[in-house]
Amino acid sequence: MNGDIPRRFETMVANISIETERAVIRPIVLSDAFAYHKLESATETRCFLGRALPQIKTIETIRNEIEKFGSNWRALAIIDKTTSDFIGRCGYLGGLVCPQEAEIHIALSKDYWNKGLATEIGRALLLHGFQKRGLATLTGVVHPENKASIRILEKLGMKCVGTRPEDINDRQSGFLIYQIEQSAT
Repeated sequence: MNGDIPRRFETMVANISIETERAVIRPIVLSDAFAYHKLESATETRCFLGRALPQIKTIETIRNEIEKFGSNWRALAIIDKTTSDFIGRCGYLGGLVCPQEAEIHIALSKDYWNKGLATEIGRALLLHGFQKRGLATLTGVVHPENKASIRILEKLGMKCVGTRPEDINDRQSGFLIYQIEQSAT
């Protein structure tokens, strides 16, 4: 794949525009690079990634990736409707092994924690994934000590179905796996 985004992943993130009561979810654009870098560099955003903790990218690397992949980049921007500020990222991962399944992910700037916004974004991703993308199963993977994210997944109706197995190549082994089927919504 040589750094290119897999075909199924492209269809997961391209041309998505979702509005919630307080936010707009849209593809990341070049002007988001600085705020995206700030979010990804924040200790509180990274603390529950465990061994999955990626190396912090430079702003220049982020800009280059946005330019290369355009609206097919790895994540979607979360924009505050009131201020038009970039306040986080979210999106879908997966679909390579089973095209009808995806993992949702959400990361918000700390100023937006504990306001119900992650749950609001999660609900929008579930609805979009099931109704617009035709997904059958959505998953959330969470560090067992990340109680706030566990509560969010449970509010979304997801149930814990196990843990990631121990695997030397799996940087998220031991993380909890939550799932919801389309039929449960």
